[in-house]
Amino acid sequence: MKKIVIIGAGAMGSAFSVPCADNSHEVFLVGSFLEDDLINEINKLNNFHPILKCQLPNTNQKRL
Repeated sequence: MKKIVIIGAGAMGSAFSVPCADNSHEVFLVGSFLEDDLINEINKLNNFHPILKCQLPNTNQKRL
């Protein structure tokens, strides 16, 4: 298992976190203040991404 840090919690970063977590890697999704609303919405929806319309893996989400 590898530790993977993904910079950017938008659609692309979130989508990239799915195969990483599915392959048993520890994933850290890092977003900035620009993504606060999206991160809060994802957290409120129990890791469901409203733009991608999919369930995200349980990652460690951080803000810069």
